[in-house]
Amino acid sequence: MSDTTILKLALLAEWQYLCHDDFDEETEMDEDQYWTYLQSKTSVELNKMSEEDFDAERTPKQVLSLYATYLSPKYHDMVLPGVN
Repeated sequence: MSDTTILKLALLAEWQYLCHDDFDEETEMDEDQYWTYLQSKTSVELNKMSEEDFDAERTPKQVLSLYATYLSPKYHDMVLPGVN
């Protein structure tokens, strides 16, 4: 799995964790919409997002490992080979 894919999945997993209990389907993107949004971002934009969102001491792979269980099965299945 590429570093960019790990970064996108980490951003998605953290986003899913943050929205998990308080998701408003009328005003917020769902998981698939957010994944599509991440696909439109450049590497520079993704790195900036991760710098703003992640604890400076955690790598994207660590963030992904921490929040992977919040992902729906289709994304979770993408994570398993790259994180273990």
